[in-house]
Amino acid sequence: LIRVVFQQQAAAAGRLQSVERSVPVVVSLNWTREYHRRIENYQPNDQLSFHRAAAGYAKGEQATVVRREQDLLVVRAGNGTERFPFKTINKAISRTSTGETVYIYPGTYLEPVTIETNGIFLIGADSATTIINPSGDSTTSNLSAIFSETTTGLIIKNLRITDCYTGILFDNVDSSTIENVYIEMCGLNGFYSGGIVMRSGSDSNVIRNSYINIQNQGILIYESQSNLAINNRISNSKNYGIHIEQSGYNYIYNNTIINNTQKGILINTSINDVIDSNSISNGWIGLEVALCTSIIVSNNIPEVNITDRDYAIIFYTSGTTGRHKGVLINYLQLEAPPKALT
Repeated sequence: LIRVVFQQQAAAAGRLQSVERSVPVVVSLNWTREYHRRIENYQPNDQLSFHRAAAGYAKGEQATVVRREQDLLVVRAGNGTERFPFKTINKAISRTSTGETVYIYPGTYLEPVTIETNGIFLIGADSATTIINPSGDSTTSNLSAIFSETTTGLIIKNLRITDCYTGILFDNVDSSTIENVYIEMCGLNGFYSGGIVMRSGSDSNVIRNSYINIQNQGILIYESQSNLAINNRISNSKNYGIHIEQSGYNYIYNNTIINNTQKGILINTSINDVIDSNSISNGWIGLEVALCTSIIVSNNIPEVNITDRDYAIIFYTSGTTGRHKGVLINYLQLEAPPKALT
């Protein structure tokens, strides 16, 4: 057994200032074998070091005493160090403060992850081997692999997420980054289902260098502003590659949006969004803008062979209070030769 004791003498002598804190010192208690066997000798937060394999622990592994229960000692594995990591991501996050990083080893983690602290960095080994696959599947309503609400300054990086209702769900999360995340098979139905959802005032976030495949929708930005989606590949969505709804000032730049069944990009009831330099191909409609104001569309590349029977424009009526109504106009009706629109 090793027990943590604090340097209280320095504080008592006035040598510690208010901005300083006591430093834990690890000491061996040199107990006899008989003393080790007595449950009453152990206290919560004592650190156990296993000198031989026992009770499912390997030689050299550490654990923390949680409590005593009659003749049983309840312990928690790991202390969060590189040598003795916590067993779950959520446990590591619960011990992490603002500005600190949780490094996740390769493996498959069957837990939905919740982040409640500002400025947490969640970094996987890589997006191929660090997998979050929560218990349940894409039809399990409200099952998110990673969920955060009312936080700021998060970084989520180098992870693979699969088979849940929403891959990453930000609810009123600001100034955060999602980078190099591979998301697949998330949420085949439902408004808030899909790869990445930013809703309810999730502003000034960045989604970059991520791969989002086979979802209801790749990215949903709802009632949120000033977000950037850059250098992502979004493919094989049942409905939309990128869906922006009741939002504004979002910048969608240099993404590859391919093989999405309904629409590559849908922007509805929004203002001042910029859609620039994206490659959009093999969907029913590449880009649809409805009931919006001051949307800027430039330099986008539709990688598709266009014929005179393909639709060029959808004209929507104004003032309707029901389901949106539109008129489809093809290139032949425009009396213009087919060509790629940029």
